[in-house]
Amino acid sequence: MALRDITTTDLNGWQYRAIDVLEDLVKAGLGAERHPLQWTITTNGALRGEVDRYRPGQTDNDRRAIFDEWCHVLNAGEPRESKRFAGGTEVRAPL
Repeated sequence: MALRDITTTDLNGWQYRAIDVLEDLVKAGLGAERHPLQWTITTNGALRGEVDRYRPGQTDNDRRAIFDEWCHVLNAGEPRESKRFAGGTEVRAPL
């Protein structure tokens, strides 16, 4: 499908399917008492989970443990770290 062939209906459908996946993830997280992530759904239906950076009392090690747990649960690939332009480190894991 060429980019110009993508319709508003396609975009909305992709987001709607991502909502179904997110619902399953949140239910699984709740059942396993996992720390929740901050979730974003893009216009193309991509789903992104991010560990909360501003939770009081939480260390970088705590955040990394939460990230690693979700990676394990989702059977994600090996996490990759990269330095951010504005400072800090970004960690991603492919699904």
